[in-house]
Amino acid sequence: MTKAKRLTISQTDLARVFGVSTRTIQRWEEEGLREARIGRRATYALPVAVAWRVDRERRESDVMDFNEARARKMAAQAELTEIEVARARAEYIHVSDLDHLLAEPLARLRGRLLSFAGVVAPRLTEPLEVPQAVAIIDGAMAEFLEPISREGLLGGDQD
Repeated sequence: MTKAKRLTISQTDLARVFGVSTRTIQRWEEEGLREARIGRRATYALPVAVAWRVDRERRESDVMDFNEARARKMAAQAELTEIEVARARAEYIHVSDLDHLLAEPLARLRGRLLSFAGVVAPRLTEPLEVPQAVAIIDGAMAEFLEPISREGLLGGDQD
């Protein structure tokens, strides 16, 4: 038997090699898989069939990669649109806008926090038990935070 004959197999055997049905092999013929006909029987050169299948898988993979990339792009565009709609509805604020909005109130809060020790220290001049000191500090903290609770961090109405 010649080398070429050993590398030629039947449609059934080719289906077994690839783990598909003979109908799949017939569809692949319609897609370009080359076969040789001996009467009504199709035979296939195994190296040619394997090369064709590898090329077909690569082409399908390229199409899937393109479709996946297109789907990711569409999802990103939809997300950007949602962000723009949320921003227009004032449901969204950009980080740089938030930074600008909070800079001054946070600076005021920082100043108040830094002054807290100076406010509470004069109240702790006598020797105290820990529970008494805690009560004095808690009271001073409540007084200290009351304007922030009443006016909000930004001060006044923010609606």
